[in-house]
Order: sequence, then C-alpha cells, then structure tokens
Amino acid sequence: MQIRSKKTTAKQEKQKKFVFTYLPLFAKFLRDEKLGELVEEQYNLSYELKLPMLKYFASMPKEQIVELSTTANIDFLNAVIENKLEETMEAGLKAWKENQLPILARDKYVERDLVIGHFIRKRSFSKFLKDYTTDVQEAVQILDELEQFSVDAQAIGFKAYIDLQQEKINEQLLLIQKNEHLYKQAQAIANIGNFSLSLKDNKVIWSDEVYRIFGMEPQSEDINFEKFKSFIHPDDRIGVSALIKETIDTGKNTDSHYRLILKDGTIKIVHGRREVIKDESGKPIQLIGTIQDATAEKLSEQDLLAKQSFIQKIADISPSLIAAYNINTGKYIFINHALQTLLGYDPQLFLKEGVSFFMNLIHPDDLIRIGEENAQALAEANSAERNGADEKILEFKYRIKHINGEYRCFHTFGTIFDRNMDGTVDHVLNISMDITNEDLLRKNAEKEKAFAETLIENSPYMILAYDKEMRITAWNKKSEEHTGFKKEQVIGKSTFELFPQYNNEVWLNEIKRVFKGESLHYPKVKFEHNKGWGESFVVPLKNTKNEVFGLLSITNNITEQVTSTMRLEEINEELRQSEERYHKMIDEIEDYAIILMDTKGNIQNWNRGAEKIKGYKTAEIIGKNFRQFYTEEDRKSKLPEKLIEQAFLSGKANHEGTRVRKDGTTFWGSILITALHDDHNNIIGFSKITRDLTEKKLTEENLKHYTKELERKNAEFVITNEELKQARRQLADDRTRYLLETIPHIIATATPYGTLDYVNKNLLEYTGLSATELMQGKWFDLVHADDIEKLSIAWEASFHTGENLQTEFRIQRADGIYLWHLGIAKPLRDENDDIILWIVTLTNIHDQKIIEDKKDEFIGIASHELKTPLTSVKAYAQLLQLIIDKDENEEAAMYIDKLNNLISELLDITRIQHGKLPIIITEFGFDILLKETVDMIQSTSQKHIIKQQGNSSVIINADKERIQQVLINLLSNAVKYSPGSDTIEVKVKTKDNLLHVTVTDNGIGIPKGDLNKVFERFYRVEGDDKFQGLGIGLFISSEIINRHNGRIWVESEPGKGSAFHFTIPLLQ
Repeated sequence: MQIRSKKTTAKQEKQKKFVFTYLPLFAKFLRDEKLGELVEEQYNLSYELKLPMLKYFASMPKEQIVELSTTANIDFLNAVIENKLEETMEAGLKAWKENQLPILARDKYVERDLVIGHFIRKRSFSKFLKDYTTDVQEAVQILDELEQFSVDAQAIGFKAYIDLQQEKINEQLLLIQKNEHLYKQAQAIANIGNFSLSLKDNKVIWSDEVYRIFGMEPQSEDINFEKFKSFIHPDDRIGVSALIKETIDTGKNTDSHYRLILKDGTIKIVHGRREVIKDESGKPIQLIGTIQDATAEKLSEQDLLAKQSFIQKIADISPSLIAAYNINTGKYIFINHALQTLLGYDPQLFLKEGVSFFMNLIHPDDLIRIGEENAQALAEANSAERNGADEKILEFKYRIKHINGEYRCFHTFGTIFDRNMDGTVDHVLNISMDITNEDLLRKNAEKEKAFAETLIENSPYMILAYDKEMRITAWNKKSEEHTGFKKEQVIGKSTFELFPQYNNEVWLNEIKRVFKGESLHYPKVKFEHNKGWGESFVVPLKNTKNEVFGLLSITNNITEQVTSTMRLEEINEELRQSEERYHKMIDEIEDYAIILMDTKGNIQNWNRGAEKIKGYKTAEIIGKNFRQFYTEEDRKSKLPEKLIEQAFLSGKANHEGTRVRKDGTTFWGSILITALHDDHNNIIGFSKITRDLTEKKLTEENLKHYTKELERKNAEFVITNEELKQARRQLADDRTRYLLETIPHIIATATPYGTLDYVNKNLLEYTGLSATELMQGKWFDLVHADDIEKLSIAWEASFHTGENLQTEFRIQRADGIYLWHLGIAKPLRDENDDIILWIVTLTNIHDQKIIEDKKDEFIGIASHELKTPLTSVKAYAQLLQLIIDKDENEEAAMYIDKLNNLISELLDITRIQHGKLPIIITEFGFDILLKETVDMIQSTSQKHIIKQQGNSSVIINADKERIQQVLINLLSNAVKYSPGSDTIEVKVKTKDNLLHVTVTDNGIGIPKGDLNKVFERFYRVEGDDKFQGLGIGLFISSEIINRHNGRIWVESEPGKGSAFHFTIPLLQ
C-alpha cells in the first residue's frame, strides 16, 4: 500500500518558522486578542492556524506555557522540521499524551495522510481516533479517506469509531454533571450569577447566585422583566433599559454598572453583561448575560480615584519633574507639568515617544554611563526582590538638553513601585531636580530652612500640636518657658499625663468640639509654672479631605496686659493731651485754611488760616456748607458735591481753581479733602486743607509769556545756524558710516530729532526690511505690542533731553519670532555741545531675559508666600509693643519690620518687572514728610546724627508713601555705608520748578566705574560683602523717581563718601 505525501508550501514553511521561532512570544502574549490580530497581520499567520492556537494557549496555566515555550516539545518540532516520519510519530504521541501540543500535531505540522497510514498499518486506528480527533465531522472526514484502504481496515475503523463515540458520550455526561456543580461553586465564590430573558414572554430565569445578589432566597419566586426592573435604582433604570434595547436591536454585546435597591433598603452596585441569542432567521429570541456584585469594587475604585486625585495635585504643584514608566514597554504612564517648566517640552510628547526620547536628550558624554548605571541598578533591584533584601533609592546625575538647545544638570532619584508576578521590576518612579545652579539652590534652601525653623522656634507665641489621641507632636521654646517642660520630655506623651488638671469632662467636651471642626478662643489662660497669663486659640488640623487629624494650640503671653491696666490709662491720658495739642496747633496755623466738615460738607471747625484766607470769622461760618467758597459756575456744575463724592469713594480729593472770599473777591486755591473714619472704618466726616496759590499762579502765567518770547527769538537763531550745522553733520556722517558698516553688530544712526538716517546690514538681515522701510519708521511695527508704549516714552524722552537711552524690548525677527534686545542710543555732539547724530545699538539678551523672568517669578511667589504669615506676626508684635515696654519686644518688632521691608521690596521688584508698581498721587507738604522720615531713621541709629539743611515749604503732588520709601532707602544706606562717620546731611532746595533733595555721607564711597550701575537691579558694589543687602533698594528708588518724572543720580569718590540726589517736579 502506497502512502501519499503532500508537498510543503512556502507559506506553510513560513508559518512553521514563525511559530517555532516566536513560540515564547506566543506563550506570553497570545491571551490578548488584539495582539493576536496584530501578529496575524504582521507575520501573515492564517486565521485557521491562529484561532486554535489562541484557544489552546488561553486554556493553559502559566507554568505549562513557560515549560512549553522552553523545553517540552523540542524533539517533536525538530522532527517536523526535518520531515522524519518515525521520530515525528513518537515525539507527537509523547507531546499529545502530555496535553502539550495537540493542534500542531493533529493538522498543520504532521501531514494527516502520514498519520492515518502509519496507524492503519499498526492496526491502532481506534487509538488514533481517540487521541487525534475532537469532533464527528473530523472523524467522518478521516473515515472517508479510508476508501483507498481495505474493507477490513474500514470495518475496524467504523467499529472503533462507534466504540469511541459511546465512550465519549459517557465521559461527557459525567463531565457535564461535574462542570455544573463546579460552575455553581465558582459563581458563589465570584459573586457572579447568570440570567436569561425570553423575548417572547418576558420571563426571566435567574441562577441561584443572582437571587442571593438581589437579597432573595434562591428560586423563591418567579421573575419577569418588570419585576427585574423594579429592583433597579430609579436614576439608573432608564440607562439599563436603553442598553438592553441596544443589545436586542443591534446584536451588540453591552455591559454597565448600575445600582439596586433591595427589599430591606440596602443599595448595591452590580456589573451586568448582556448578549442576544438569535434564531436561524436572525430574529432575536433570547437575552442572556451575567450579573456580578461590584459594590466593594466600586467603593474601592472611588477611594482609589480620590487618592489618585490627591497624588495628581501634589505632582502638579511639585517643582520637581515626576515621571513613571514601564520598564518592559519603555512607555511613560505618568509625567507632570514640571517637564515643561524645567525643560520646555510638552509632557504629551514624552508620553507618546517614551523613555527612548528622553534618553536621546541626555548629553553624549553621559549617555553610556547612565545606560550602564541603569542596567546595573535594574539587575540589583531584580536580585534584591528575589533575595528578600530591602529596596534602595537609586540616584543618577547627568546633563540633558533643554528645548532651547542648552544642557541642564539634573539629579534623579528613582525607586521601584511595581513588580511582576515573578518578582521582576515592572514600573519605575523617578523624581528629578534641576541642579544647574546647585550651590545657589542649596544655599537658598538652607537659608529658607533656617528662617522657617528660627521663625517657629523663636516665635513669641507658645505653639503646641496634638494628634487625635492628644499626644504632643510639636513644642517650641515658649512652650518650655511657660510650662517648665523640655521638648524631649513631652514629645509623644499624652497631654493629660503632663497636665492632669485638664482631664475633666468640661475640657474633654471642648476637645470634641475642635475635632468636629470648631475653633476655640480662650481669652485668659493661667500659666501654672510661672504664674503668668495667656490668650489661647485652639484650631483643628485638617488633611486634604478636610478630615481633622489633630489640634494646634497657639498661646500669646498676656501677663503684662493683665498687670498693665494703669499704664494703659496713663497712655490714654497722654493721647488725649496730645490730641488737644494737635487741635491747638491746627488752630494756630495761618498759611493753610484747615476746616473739619460733616459728611454733607457742613463746617464744624475753623482755624486762623481759614479766617485769614477766606475772611470769615468762626461764628460766621460754623454750620454753613463749604459750597459758598466756590464760584457760581462751579456750584451749577455741582463741583463741591463731586469732590465730596470722590473723597467718600477713594478717601481723598484734590483740586485747584478759583475760590470766593467773604468780600466777593477771588483767589486761586489748591484744596485737599480727606475722609475721616471711626474705629469701625465708617466715614464720619472730612478734613479740608486750602492753600492760597494766587501769587504762584500769576508767576506761572508770566513765565509762560516769557518762555514764548524766548522761543520766538531762539527760532531766529536756529534758522541762521542751520546751514552751518548741516555741513558739520554731513562730515560726521561720512566719517562714521564706514566704521559702522564694518562692525558685526546691529547698528543704526538717527538725526538729532530721532529719525533713522542709516542702518547697517545686520539690521537689514535681522528684520527682513529694506533700508528705506527702516528709515521710514516701519521698524517700529516689529516691536512687540506689550513693549511699544515703554519704548516710545523712553525714545521720546532721550531725544528731547539729549540723555543716553537704555531700554529692553522685544523686536520681531525676519522669521516671525520675537527676541529680547537691549537698545542703547548715545548722542554725538559737536564743539558747541549740539547733537549732530545719535548712534543706536541693539544687543540680543533673549536668553538672559528668560532666566531673569524665572527668577522674578520665584521672587514674586516667595514674597507672597512670606507676606501673609509675617503680617500676622507683625500685628501681634505691634500690639505687644504698645502695651509692654520691654527692649526685647522692641527689638523683635525691629527685626520683623526689617523682614517686612525686605519682602515688600521683593514684591516691588516683581511689580516693577510687570509694570504694575502702584503709584497713588496725592498733595502733601514735603517738609513734614521729610521730618517724619528723619526722626524715624534717627530713632534707629544711636551713633549717627542726621542734620537737615534748607526748608522748601512746598506742597508736592506725588505718592507720599513711595517718596518716603526713597528717603528711607537713601538715609538707611548712608548710615549703613558710613560706619566710621557720625554725621549724615540732608539738603533740600527748590529750583526751576523742581524739588532737589541731597543725602550726603562720609562713608566708604563708590568707585567711578560703579556709579552708573548702582541703580541696577541686584547690583552691589564689589567689596561691600560685609554690608548686608540684596542690591534692590536703589533700583526700586530709581523706578519710583522715574515714575514721578524725576531724576536720581549719585556723586562719590572711594573713601570720601557719597552724595545721592533726586529731583521731582513741584505742584503746578
């Protein structure tokens, strides 16, 4: 008898090679149906081969898959590859019996004809049918192929088939019974049951476990569809019905979570799955599915989501780069927004590209080392888990490329937070910090830590913290002072053990109130240790879920308050007498009309100055309305009422105009109306100060007339000298153009009136404009919209004053990108000191500006974060200073004021950078402000004497607090930088409608090369490290004076002291 043999096709060879080569990959991943489809598409693996393999591998336990993918059937596979028949049969039988590779042996990799022929010759056909077939269709197909063999062989085959079928039927019956029992057990264990819904009569059949899920005894009553729906929560009923209808109408399987309301009122969350059964015509006849109790799962899921949200918030506000990735796939599963802040990259790019993208950004000199360290750390981590050793924190330092192209230094801490079932590392968490400026960051961190610890430890308040069991968790120096217990004696101990007097029902009820979220205030608490008194505040400590986890007690020592009542009375008496003296002083002033009015403008008080300026006696005017001082025209326009309204809304109102005296004559007056408030900040009236400026007004009008006449004469001289100037200018232009064209920078020149008349090629290339367009002023269209106003003001000011221009602004490059530049314009003058042209340069400072913006952002955030707690500290310190006449309280207040001033200056820096420094213009007497400021500084310096020269007696229109801030800075600097001197001089004079102030010291002086830099932000003269300061006071002072249209400068020589000048315009 001849045995037929089929020739192996190229496709089959390819399939064999694929399975044998990639069998371990199948064993690990073939449970994933989507991956199976991907494998089929990529490797051309036929569906007929893939489907049984998927079913086979999906049914195998993990241990068997591992064994199969490594050693189990190597002999069999080799025999198939080499087409060795006998070896194939033996290896195939061995693999088959061990339930290792039935699909491969039966059909695809051992030719069916060879198997049939081999076993018929051996008279083992019944064994073949039993071991090598799984269904009737396949057995019939095999029997059909026996036609080529003898009748005896066929008879043997049919008899064997019949015997085999009977045996299989008996086995199936036993298996069905066993499986049904196991199925019910599995449903009970998994809290999952099955159901069926007849679409014909709406009858519902539940398994026993479904009855138990619904709170009923198994099979206790019949269920229909309406009865089933009655258990569903009303808010979920419509949604579940819609999904059932969708399954029936479309044939699509659906699943969802929904709530049940059981008969006893209990609410459960279940997970339902549904699919439809159709008849031969495709008509739906039955809906089947499962219902699983998911209550615990959903509650755990909600708790997990809350924890994930908390972790996400922490990650979002973290300044460090936090990332987690899968060690096997190389994909990030999380990365926070600090990536964009620190490196400029969008986190979505990293999530898409994976760890390989990150590795490509590492500096080439660090890449190999980082790869080796990672590999070694991973090997040690895998070994550590298997050996039961503790995991350790991994550290890496390297350079990585910023999106702008520069490399930044990073320090990464990594740890394993997830492992596979076999104990190998699955996920890694990294936290990375930018340490490019590590020394600066470290020093700043140390300062901040020291400041925080000092602030808390040296707080003037007694600060204690307790956990929920009332064990003490915090204890500062004041706590030791008022109780006598050291920190090491109390931390971790119960408060009732240390203070048994509080272990009573009243105090325990008070504690319960705080743990419920209340805050308590105890105005008077006795200190048993030092017989003192305190004022206590007890507040709850809450976590992010608003749950109370402890208590915080803050106690202020009020012993001195309790014992100082008489002193307070003396102070009140002194204040009363001081108020009387103040009113008497006001009454004696003759140069200013000072009156008090009620909220409607009716006059209640009248001084001599008012009588002198307006002509009314006190008895004549008290009770009258201040409207009568205004002209008829002003009264018709309701100007007095508008001024009262303005003062009511903003607190102050200024105005200049014609006023009417008692005798009907008029004068030019300047007035300031100020709102007066009671202790509750309610407006109770207004003060009104009037000054007669008639002579000043006439002087100004005459000055305007003389100025016009002078301008007319000057115009005649300009015409006469124009030709001479033009000739000189042309000569200067010819000499400088050749030089400017050869300089490799952006250079331009402008006429004395500010119009560009020459640009070099670098400016042409940068802007993409022609020389004609630039000279026509089109370069101004390229300036960033946010910088146009600032540049325009600076540009116009320089060309009108002839002073150097230096300003920063953004200008658009030819490719559309805006870059920061430092613009400098300097005048070129002739022998008569007349400007013949301007030389303009632009320097690219874009990278420097970005760094400064980040620094400013940090300063702004840090200042705001420090400002709020410091305000509370300062308020309590001031209260103590008022009632306790002790040096230490005054010293504490002094240091708090210094710290407060520093934070205010830092805030001013941020405001200046963003153009938001507030300037509130009011009218005030400068001499009064100067005296107050000098007295303030003099009180803080026992060594120096501040001498004042000159008396301006002028009223200026400016921000009073900001001008005082400038005076404080200049006087403080003069004291600080003249340790070897004992005299500071302040000179005041007025000239050309300007107020000129000079502060002179005999201190260390400033080198000539630093004179133009001292007003720059954070600039400190080299060698003055022994003097504390940040170098921001003069910068802020300069900005304040500039905002007042004034000028500030310095004259100094090393070792001879310094003279700081500033001028501001007088009130017009």
